Amino acid sequence: MHFEKQLKPPSFSHLLGTDESGRDILSRLLYGARISLALAVVVLTIAFFIGVPLGICAGYYGGKVDR
Repeated sequence: MHFEKQLKPPSFSHLLGTDESGRDILSRLLYGARISLALAVVVLTIAFFIGVPLGICAGYYGGKVDR
């Protein structure tokens, strides 16, 4: 454990501060959310590659395609 780094407030070296064990809270938060962040990137990529061509077709042709 890093006793000198325990419960430090936010600073430039630790943007969200440190926890009771002296660990950086931001790095632990990002490490814990890595699967959710990766899944969000995959879903946004799929939506982009489906939605953009559909939007282009609807905007160009209009009418029944737009509906």
